[in-house]
Order: sequence, then C-alpha cells, then structure tokens
Amino acid sequence: MCGLFGVVGTQSLDLEAAREALISRGPDDSGTYRSDACQLIHTRLAIQDLSPLGHQPMLSADPTLALVFNGEIYNAPKLRLELEALGCTFRSHSDTEVILRGWQRWGDAVWPRLDGIYACGLWDEGRQILTLSRDPLGIKPLYVQERSGTLVFSSELSALQASGAATEPDQQAIAAYGLWGAYASPASALRGVQAFPPGQVAQWQPRGGLRTISQQDLPGASAPVEVPASFEAAVAGVAKRLRAAVEAQAIGDVPVGCFLSGGLDSGILAALLQDASLERVTTLSVGFRDLPGAEDESARAQATADLLGTDHHAIRFASADFDGLFDAFLGAIDAPSIDGFNTFLVSRAARQVGLKVAFSGLGADEVFAGYPQFSQWQRALEAPLRPRPRGLLPVQLLRLIKQEQQAYARRGLAAALDLRQIPFHGLGSSQRRRLLAERLQTLAAADSLAALSELELIGYLRDTLLRDTDAVSMHAGLEVRVPYLDQALIRYSLAIPGAWHLAEGPKTLLRRAFAHRLPQLVTSSAKTGFNLPLGPWLLSSPRFAPQRIAALLKPWGVPRRAVLASWAYLRAQPGRWQPYWRWVVLAEWLARCPA
Repeated sequence: MCGLFGVVGTQSLDLEAAREALISRGPDDSGTYRSDACQLIHTRLAIQDLSPLGHQPMLSADPTLALVFNGEIYNAPKLRLELEALGCTFRSHSDTEVILRGWQRWGDAVWPRLDGIYACGLWDEGRQILTLSRDPLGIKPLYVQERSGTLVFSSELSALQASGAATEPDQQAIAAYGLWGAYASPASALRGVQAFPPGQVAQWQPRGGLRTISQQDLPGASAPVEVPASFEAAVAGVAKRLRAAVEAQAIGDVPVGCFLSGGLDSGILAALLQDASLERVTTLSVGFRDLPGAEDESARAQATADLLGTDHHAIRFASADFDGLFDAFLGAIDAPSIDGFNTFLVSRAARQVGLKVAFSGLGADEVFAGYPQFSQWQRALEAPLRPRPRGLLPVQLLRLIKQEQQAYARRGLAAALDLRQIPFHGLGSSQRRRLLAERLQTLAAADSLAALSELELIGYLRDTLLRDTDAVSMHAGLEVRVPYLDQALIRYSLAIPGAWHLAEGPKTLLRRAFAHRLPQLVTSSAKTGFNLPLGPWLLSSPRFAPQRIAALLKPWGVPRRAVLASWAYLRAQPGRWQPYWRWVVLAEWLARCPA
C-alpha cells in the first residue's frame, strides 16, 4: 500500500508539499519521476519485496514507462508464472513489476487480469499517454482533477490541497453529505475533484483529455456464475471461496494481523487466517473504560482469541482519551464522514504493536445479507403485499407497528435507503428525491436480494466504509485487506437464491460454514455493531457546542435548524450521537481548510 500523486500537462504545483502529505501512507520510501510533460510522486509502505527493487515510480528498462501503484495484487504469483512462460524476466518480487511487465506484454488487457485492490497511474513517455486504472469495487482510492490541459491525480485529497491543485471545498456536494453522512461519489469534498470510477481504465492525452478505455462491472452484476444445486452445496461453496480468499490475501513479506471485533465476521477471518499461518496471528480489539452504555464486545473478542490461540491485544479507551485523539482523527480522515473513528482507533493500535497489514470484516454484511433490510426486502419479495398509503412512511416508523414490509411493497428497493438517510439533514424534498434517485439509477434490476447487495456495495460500503477505512488506516501506515470483498466470492454469493442467505436468519451461510470454529458466546449473540460512546463526550465539551458548530457551517449553507435539531436529538438520546457527529466533523474539517 502506498501514496501516489501525478500531474501531466502544464500546471505548476508544489510537488514537495504533495509528497509530504502522502508520507504517512508510505513511510518506508519515496520516489519521483520527472519529464517535460509528466511528474509522478510515490510514497511506499513496503509489504511485497521489502528491498529497494520495489521502489516506485517503477521504470521500464527503456525507460519509456513509469508506473505508480497503490494496492495489492493477490494473483501476482500466478501472473508472474504466465509472464515468465512468455519469456518475461523479473528483477524484483514485487507485484508492481508484475503490473509493469504485464502491461508491456498484454497492453490494457492486463487490467481485467488483476485480482486485487489497486489504483494505478502509468505514463508512456514515448506516446505521451497517461493510463489510469482502479479496482472494480473501488477499495483503493483515486481522485482526479482535469482542467486547462492538465490532469492531476492522487490517492488523497490532502495531497491535492497541499500541492495547490484544489483547495476550495465543494459546497454543492455538502447536500449529499448531510443526507448520507458521506460524500456521494463521484463527487468529492473538494471543488473540481472527482473520484475516479471503480473498475474503469482511462487514458489522458494533451489534446484529447481523459477518455474511458474500458469499464469492469461490479463483481456479480452481469458475469454469469454457476448457481449451486442445493443449500448444502451453497454452504460448501461459500466456505471454499472464503478460505481461498483469505489464503490469497495472506501474502506478503510482513506478518498479517486481524481486527477482531467480537462478532461473527471478524472471528471467521481470524480463524481462517490462523489456519493459513505458521505463526500465531496478531489480533486486536477495541474496548472502553468507565463508559456506561458503551457497546463493548471485548469479552467476545477475547473468547475468540483464546479459542483460536491468537496473540491478542485488547485496547481500551476512556472518554478523556477522545480529547487527545480527535484532532489526529481530523488529520487522518482526509474528508468529512460520519464514520471512521472506530477504525482510526484500532488502526493506530495495530501500528503500535508492529503490524503493517490487517484483515477487516468489511463487506460481510453486504455480501451475506447481514443488515435488517435484507430480511425485510426478502419477505416483501416472497409475499408481495398490496401497497397501502402508509407505505410512504419511512421504514423506521413502520417498524414500530411491524408494518415495514408496506414500505417495500409501495416503494420497492428505494425503501431500503430509508435506513441509510441521516435524520435532520436540512434538505428540501426535491433535493432529497434527487439524491435518492441518483443512488438507485445505477442498479440494473431491483427484483432480487442481489440487487439490494449491489445497492449497499455501491453506496454505504463504497462511499463511507471503504473510503474511511483506507484514509484512517493508511494514515497510520497500515494496510487493511477485505477478504469478504474477494471478486470470486461476491460473484458466487450474489448468484445464490436469497432465501438461502436468510434461511436461519442473517448470514445463514457463513454461520453454517464456520460457526463450529467460534465460541458459542459469539455465534449465539445478535449483531450489535460497533457503537462508540461519543454522546456524553460531545455533550460535555464547549468545543462542540451547537452555537459554534452552526456558526462554522453557516457560510456553507447548512441550515442552523439542522444542527440544532441534531443537538436536541443527542441530548434526548446520548446513544444516538451520529446525526450531530456528522455536523461536528464537517464543521471542524472545513475550519482546517486553507482560507
């Protein structure tokens, strides 16, 4: 994992400032490439081939090609063998060189061959062409700005700010942030900067601008997959593919650890990672001290670690610790978000115990029907109800009278987005309808459980969970891998009949396949999620007073009533801190932006 930055064209930028902004993503090494038309910067977190032979930008022997790459290619050993059989020779053992040699041999046909998480920039000096590519799920970030005959790209918004390429926050994008608690891609927090589309390969030339060459679909969206013949075959197929994903992603020349929340998803990964490892795997969990009402899964995490025999580290925080960590979190998050603070805490802890790589259970809920809306949607599909007027009410309200299926019967899959909207957003009805339509328009179909999985994968997971996790973990110099988002596993899972996923409740197939590997304390517990006890802390600090937060947000068009309503909700229910936290993080991030 690394940080990358590049500029092609005529724009003059502060490249040293951009490099400094990316150092946390790559503390082990840094390099530059300069030609008349292109300048590239790379900071390296060395994981595969720790020697200087893995240095980037990596150049071809000519040297007409220069590659900067952020990510991991899990099938690099297999691709290396194919290339060697075709006569290619290698100097290093890095996956970066596999991409470079693969492009020299196969051209742009190399990109769909890659199985991994990646963002790449490849400059061809002879043809004066830049090629950009990003993994199909958008696990690794890539931002682009195109204007006045110049293209700038980067792993982080902070580097674009530091370089002077883009410094002004995007006021129009704040509306989506208010609704979802995150910026809705392709928009970003900076004006004129967009997230490069996942799965896309594009080329930039001085006279032609940025042009799409190819587009890989979300895994499972269109590729045909053999449907398992029976429920038992589906359980076996899931177990086989998840085990293969963990084994493939356990590669590298440094130890791989695992976040251990105390739940099913991370416990399964820890078990499979321990199976694939010759040494004791390091696991980490986060808990709390003297914080009444906090959801603390430390005991369950410890029970899992004891059963598996991992080297477990339980990190505990008190409310006073948040004061010293909040500003560091703002420096790490890269863009405002309602999420990410929990991953920030555990990522810091992982780095402090010496890890460079850790597994996370992200994606399990989206791929294996873990959220409540999956059960609601499947019931509506199996027994469609006659639409009634009350189906227009939010799912949250209808759930109180056990009528949430009416929302799905009346509004279809759009009803699931009720659970993703953050209350007290301050938007008008037309703004909100437009944002909902934008999130739904990418779905090819809306009549299966797989369609809801796709909606979660391209929405909440991509724009919030994956973006935040990458930002805060890489700021700590930690690479996070997500085996549940293995492409083959997703394709297989989305082809399985929805009823099988929910036959015995959420994540039935995972429980059937791996429950015997975990303590009963874990397998019998209901999903609770990771709930930080931030409410009392927010209420007690003058820094987060609603008058101050509202004043900071007023120039950006956030209605004062939205801030005050969120504050009142927090005071009434300190455990529901997310709506107000959304405005706090946005206000504090905007205050840090250059004037």
